[in-house]
Amino acid sequence: GDTARLASGNSARNGPMAALDQMIRFSISEMAAAEAQHDRPLRMLVLVASRDIEDEEVFLNYRLNPATKSTWPEWYVPYAAEEAERRWS
Repeated sequence: GDTARLASGNSARNGPMAALDQMIRFSISEMAAAEAQHDRPLRMLVLVASRDIEDEEVFLNYRLNPATKSTWPEWYVPYAAEEAERRWS
């Protein structure tokens, strides 16, 4: 399907996947250009699903430092607070 075409590097021609493909390509090129001006490497994260995901949420444990809790975004909820405490202590 559309996901396979995106994964293989061929953009989908119609529909929402085409818009998503265009947005991702534009965003990555803009980030790369901005980082190149500052002579820094481009940092990014790519999540790859081992199966089709439809009508589901994907959760990512950002592992934010508990000592900086006052700066966390409102939406962030730690997944494993005890683990984070051990990791950052």
